[in-house]
Amino acid sequence: MIEKKANDCERLLEIDNLHGADCGSAPSLDAAGKYVGYFENGLGEQWVFVGDRKSGEAVICGGDANWKQYKVSIQRPCPVGLSLQEAEQIWIINCFASMCNKPYAEVYAAYKV
Repeated sequence: MIEKKANDCERLLEIDNLHGADCGSAPSLDAAGKYVGYFENGLGEQWVFVGDRKSGEAVICGGDANWKQYKVSIQRPCPVGLSLQEAEQIWIINCFASMCNKPYAEVYAAYKV
């Protein structure tokens, strides 16, 4: 479970793991004070992005990747060892642009390196 808790706040969003047991257990990440992004495509494939605004570093994990955590950063947003669909790539770029308050084109240029 990914938890992002603040004092005395009500729950905003709760999402079920749509992947079967063969994909492994969903990750357990503390996202307090971090940027959180969620992506689900039309096939129900889910991805989670948890990043630190100060360091520009993040992890992404997805059910189709057995919920393995991949380290990424604003300098290297392309996760090593993953083959991602275009929509997933755009989502990662948007997460970094939003998290770091950077122009989309700047993050996109780093992604394509």
